[in-house]
Amino acid sequence: MTTSDMDLKQTELWIGPATENDAQSILLLQRENLAKNLPPHQGFLKWETPEEMMVDIIRNEGAIVAKKDEKVIGYLILMSLERAKKMPFFDTFLAKLDSLQFGEKPVNEYSYIILGQDCVAREYRGRGILENIYEAAKKRFDGKYEIAVASVVSDNTRSLWAHVKKLGCRIIYEPAQGEYERYIIVLD
Repeated sequence: MTTSDMDLKQTELWIGPATENDAQSILLLQRENLAKNLPPHQGFLKWETPEEMMVDIIRNEGAIVAKKDEKVIGYLILMSLERAKKMPFFDTFLAKLDSLQFGEKPVNEYSYIILGQDCVAREYRGRGILENIYEAAKKRFDGKYEIAVASVVSDNTRSLWAHVKKLGCRIIYEPAQGEYERYIIVLD
């Protein structure tokens, strides 16, 4: 589902680039959706971003937010390969990514951005907001990157379903027992 800014305003939703003023709201939504704060079988997040890093990401790579009445109800954090290489959290992901192919060539031969994390507030899930956030991200980076890559924790089936079935991501790595326990997906 694609919705223009005009349509979003008519429904009291706005989707577009985050500003530094959105950092606190993004972090609040992030904390509310950490696995440790949710009942089982919910889509969840594993990683909590320090505030200084969130502001720096917004200033540089960017984040896309969905707002209702000025409240952030969804977001997508975008991350450059250069930033991810400086964060130990991404070491295993990047090493695995270097060994994978997408289409006819290795992933590392594409220009790509990392989809660092996304989230929609529980009460707004299933309304097409995530799809609209991703559509806004695609428009923002059209022509700059060939693909976007992400990982989804293997036990987060709700998130994997949303990325594959709703967003059209393709799985390029499926974990086997005892291996790196994340699916790796590509959006082109």
